[in-house]
Amino acid sequence: MFLCAIEKGSLLEYTGKIVDIVYTCGCNLRCNFCCNPTLVLPSMLKQLSQNEYDLYIEELTHSRITFLDAIVYSGGEPLLHKELKSFMEFIISLKLENYLYTNGILTNRLEQLLKAKLIQKVRVDLKGSELNFEQVTHKSKKLLTNIRQSIILLFDYLDPNDIQLVTVESTQTSKDDIKPFLATLPSKIVDRWTTVPMFGEKKLQDYNIGGF
Repeated sequence: MFLCAIEKGSLLEYTGKIVDIVYTCGCNLRCNFCCNPTLVLPSMLKQLSQNEYDLYIEELTHSRITFLDAIVYSGGEPLLHKELKSFMEFIISLKLENYLYTNGILTNRLEQLLKAKLIQKVRVDLKGSELNFEQVTHKSKKLLTNIRQSIILLFDYLDPNDIQLVTVESTQTSKDDIKPFLATLPSKIVDRWTTVPMFGEKKLQDYNIGGF
């Protein structure tokens, strides 16, 4: 099962629309300030049971479809999961929209979904630049190449108004930390970038992440 949790009936993520948020299991980054450690650390993952999943699909198909506008995909990193494509196809068949939150690393999988017209809105979370990416994410800064390619790709497929570039401001990532990365992007893309405050009480940095 690729889903760990479902939040029903949110009005916060997509302005003017009612959404359900599905949280996928696992992530390819280990950001110190991550507010969803239970979706990232293998030792803490708790997947939905098949019965829980089936009940949600039944509820979605027979009742929630009457008032929902979209499904938001968060995590973790949703693009890690091959099952995502078929799930998005199902959501499109219900005449609902797909809104993806991603870190932008898995460019090829993102492109597959965009080509299939399965994504209507995307938020890319920028974790850092060459200055601090490895310190913040515990992964190679070479991944910034993938993220850059993904962002440019989005502007080839979607209306700019349906693309969000977001940085969660924390003690390790500020506006100035992101600027070197933004300088490598066209100005029309940089104009879509904004920052949001960090939230959540328990962060990944509060756990022992040795071995990742």
